[in-house]
Amino acid sequence: MESGLGYAGALNQATGMAHPEKGVDAAFIRQMIEGNAYQTGLTDIQGANAATKILSATGINATAKQLVDSFRIGGLASVLRGVPDEAGEFSSALLDIQKFDPNIKSATEAFGLLMFSAAAARIQNIREVAQNIPEAIVAGQNAGLTTPESIGLFSALTSFTRDITGDPSVTGTVAILRNLTEGRPFPR
Repeated sequence: MESGLGYAGALNQATGMAHPEKGVDAAFIRQMIEGNAYQTGLTDIQGANAATKILSATGINATAKQLVDSFRIGGLASVLRGVPDEAGEFSSALLDIQKFDPNIKSATEAFGLLMFSAAAARIQNIREVAQNIPEAIVAGQNAGLTTPESIGLFSALTSFTRDITGDPSVTGTVAILRNLTEGRPFPR
């Protein structure tokens, strides 16, 4: 859904998230949107809305390169899947994956992990995978699991429970791992 603000309003909202002290000023944000929206297939408004989502979700804990690369890959993936208005969610998930797993060095690697997760899980909507995988990764890390092990547990739960949205499975993943790390017995 495109913003009712028009491009100028959507751009103003995105540039309002600037953090010049981190090299992400209004000019950088404008260039990220205008320099990449066409390449990804996003309209300028969709690009501005995606940038707002990315910048608000990351709290600018990402490098400028991570922001641009995640914007490009997330935007292109959303367009190719026919859901360009979800570019912000895709891009934010790529940034979250990079933030939570230091072994993931690029948006391309994060995208590969996201697609692997989607293929392994029963979830039918990639947006649901994008929203739930980062939380499963964090829960796994807190329990001492690697990212692939966390995704494996999450994916197994989606299959076992026939979960097509991911919400119950990520909740189950977090609960199982919390019980294991705290030494609590499982309910019978």
